[in-house]
Amino acid sequence: MRSKYLFQKSNRSICDNGEILCFATLPVLNNKKNLEHFLNLTCLDKYETVGGFSDLHKIFKDFYLVDNDQDGMPPIVYEVINTSTNKKKKTFFVSCSGWDPSDFFENAYKNKKKNYVTKFSIKTSKLVFFCLPDVQNKSCKTQFKKKDIKAFSDDINNFSLNRIELDKFEEFNVINGVYNIYTFWHDEMGGNGIFGHLIELK
Repeated sequence: MRSKYLFQKSNRSICDNGEILCFATLPVLNNKKNLEHFLNLTCLDKYETVGGFSDLHKIFKDFYLVDNDQDGMPPIVYEVINTSTNKKKKTFFVSCSGWDPSDFFENAYKNKKKNYVTKFSIKTSKLVFFCLPDVQNKSCKTQFKKKDIKAFSDDINNFSLNRIELDKFEEFNVINGVYNIYTFWHDEMGGNGIFGHLIELK
């Protein structure tokens, strides 16, 4: 039976080696007080915190990162379209494995309630996925330079412009409201670890 879900892969929020996939609401990116978080982000201590890779981590309100897998491979963002409804709400799946999400998503989605993790609110009709260099990862070749940091400090809008210019930024128009986040596990499909994270309007 053909799945009723279609997956549109993000073309922009693709992280390079040593980078971290993040997502946030627009006010988070436009607030200069958050710049220090952007400049000093790392995943190297996240595994020890939760005891596993590919997990979701809340940095502060409305700002999250998704850890890379055990091989250092970054997650992939998909927009999920339910072909059986006419609803315009946006649903996103952050895939943390090399598996095609269409092979397992529908079964995992049916059991999503038991995998609820947290929620956040969007009030500006925008959800942004972006990549940041891991400040403690020596293999990362996209670390911010002094001139970049100065530009961000002078005008926080330069931070988003920098991410856009380097194709490290993707902005989605979404419906305002509360969004739930669910974590899907491989053990539901006969494997181990985290399969991915679902972001969906409540």
